[in-house]
Amino acid sequence: MRIIIICLIFLAFLVNLVDSVCKAEDYCPGGWNVMRKADDTPQTCDAMGGVKCQKPYSCVHSRCGMDFCCAHTYKIDQWKRQQEIEADIKEAEMEDAEL
Repeated sequence: MRIIIICLIFLAFLVNLVDSVCKAEDYCPGGWNVMRKADDTPQTCDAMGGVKCQKPYSCVHSRCGMDFCCAHTYKIDQWKRQQEIEADIKEAEMEDAEL
């Protein structure tokens, strides 16, 4: 009986270990993208520990128990357009200042 209990505990440990390994599709909710570091690894965060995400990303708790910087595809596109508009405005202001 003890052997069976030990085997069941060991099996539960192995299942938990396999489940704790994050797969790329588990980093963020569906339709969201994970922020990547320069070495292409996913950016982790800790909202409680002060490790924040850059805009437009938010710290999201994933299914595998880790926190990643994630943003909805729409938000990323919207933020990129906003950055382009701001760059165009700065450029126009610089051109006006030269005149």
